Amino acid sequence: MGIRLCFPAILMMASLALVLAPLAARPTSAEETPKPAPEPEPARARPIYNVDLTDVSGREVSLVAFSRLSPSDHFVGYKGSAHIEVPYSKVREFRLQPPQRPGARRRAKILLRSGNEIEASFDEREGELLFSGYAQFGRVRIFFRDIRLLRIRGETRKEDFPRFGKPAAGVDARIVDRQGVSTELVGFRRRNGENVFQGIFGSMTIEVPLRIIKSVVMKPDEKLGKFAARVQLTGGKFVEYHVPTYEEKVLYGGDAEFGDFRLTMGDIRRLDVHRVTPRLSRVDPLRSAGEESPPGATPPRPGKQR
Repeated sequence: MGIRLCFPAILMMASLALVLAPLAARPTSAEETPKPAPEPEPARARPIYNVDLTDVSGREVSLVAFSRLSPSDHFVGYKGSAHIEVPYSKVREFRLQPPQRPGARRRAKILLRSGNEIEASFDEREGELLFSGYAQFGRVRIFFRDIRLLRIRGETRKEDFPRFGKPAAGVDARIVDRQGVSTELVGFRRRNGENVFQGIFGSMTIEVPLRIIKSVVMKPDEKLGKFAARVQLTGGKFVEYHVPTYEEKVLYGGDAEFGDFRLTMGDIRRLDVHRVTPRLSRVDPLRSAGEESPPGATPPRPGKQR
């Protein structure tokens, strides 16, 4: 049985064939080849700076890798009635003035690297932004509103970073508690979080890694109702700070000859560190105190610490 096509349909099919034939015969040019989607640009690292900082209490400290803990690398404020954003890369110095009344805008004098100075102001939202950097005694955090003077020396280089590294390792140490009882420990460490002692240094929060501590003496400060800590670092320098109330409840512990040992920060009266704990499964704390490695043990490999 044959298939019948009407004349209009035959004419339409013939016209379509005439249109498509040249396209099929013509080779595809390079310009018509679909281009691949462009690869996204890698995220650029935010600049970090070496600075000299004075807080509102008058404490002075030099920091490296100083930056604000937010995506923006700009000071955001006002110049007269205008809204301004000033990149920190253009700033040489900030001088912040005390607030005239609670909730009022703070004034700032900004010295640019060009040598020009501008007067600006900022509100509470800018003042509540947190900054972070590293001193020779550990990590420092401070709110922008608690800064009195900030001098930016330049961008931080790799060789500027402190040598204590990430505070992951525990330490072999002798603990004296508030009752005067002394205990030798292996792997003394913070039970939750990084192995640091945290305190208040002026208007700053500081974190001192256990691995750079030689000794700590803690005494009650009756005037403030908090503990005052005097920390001697392995290099011989001292740093003094107050222990905030919430840190007194933080749990520390280690391995004693008789088994597991735990106590709170508020129960510590003295800590004497012998060494960073080597990566060994079990060490006798009484025999190994002050020794590089216990008798018969394989010396730990550099960089392989717990």
